[in-house]
Order: sequence, then structure tokens, then C-alpha cells
Amino acid sequence: MDAINWSQVVTLGIPGVLVVAGWFFAHWLTVRRELFSKRRVDRLRALEAAYMRISSSSNRPLTIETIERIETFVAEIQLYGTPYQVKLMNEAVESFLKPDFKVNWDQLLEDLRDTIRAELRLEKVTGPVWWLRLPQSPTMPLSRVSFAEKLRQRKGA
Repeated sequence: MDAINWSQVVTLGIPGVLVVAGWFFAHWLTVRRELFSKRRVDRLRALEAAYMRISSSSNRPLTIETIERIETFVAEIQLYGTPYQVKLMNEAVESFLKPDFKVNWDQLLEDLRDTIRAELRLEKVTGPVWWLRLPQSPTMPLSRVSFAEKLRQRKGA
């Protein structure tokens, strides 16, 4: 049996170990990046769904469907929202306990809008959230003139 040539072991072994270690490290970094990206996408989708859910439920009559949407919205914000958004949501939910039962979601929706747009790297939008509620009742036909008049009144023109 021949003696081990340590020179060849070192020449081939160390680079081999470094290649395998490098592969494991690169794989670990890739997995972390993919996990971070998936979490970001999932959070963004949940916040978008929450935004759309509350924006479509606000300023409408409380039906079982709108109540369920609001309840789901509250749960989603507690799960995916920032601490500030959770604070705003808590304040809005406490408004349900007041006698006048008026809830203002505007500040929370503005913050959600800003968060979503920042994540999507879109320009920041300034100004309040707009609520467009068109009459849906057959007894209240939609008139372009009356709608335009309401818009002028809102703008103060």
C-alpha cells in the first residue's frame, strides 16, 4: 500500500470542501431570499384584500355580508398590519361602541394605501381617500347631472 500523498489531498480536498461549503451557503441564502419574498407577497396580498374589503363595505348599510367583511378586515389588520395600523383599527372598532355608531376608516385606509403603494414602489398619493357610492336602488335612478352636482358640492365649487 502506498503512502498517502498529503500534497494531493490538500490540493484537491480543500478546494472540494470549499466548493461544497459554498454551494450550501448559496443554497441557504437563496432559501432565505425566497422565503422573505413569499412572506412579502403574501402580506401584500392580504393587505390589498383587506383594503378592498373595508373600502367596499364602508359607508354602506350594515347587512350580514358587510358585517362579515368588516369582521374579516379587523382580523386581517391584526394579523398583517403594522402596529400603527392595528392602533388605528382599534380606535375604529371602539367607535362601534359609541351611541352614534359612526366609524371613520379614512385614516386607516390612507395608511394602508400608503403602505401598499410603498411596497409596490408606486408614487405616493396625497389627499384623503375618496368614497364613491352610487345609488343602487331602482327607485333612485342615477342621474349624471345630480352626480356631477354632488361632486361640485363636495369640492366646494
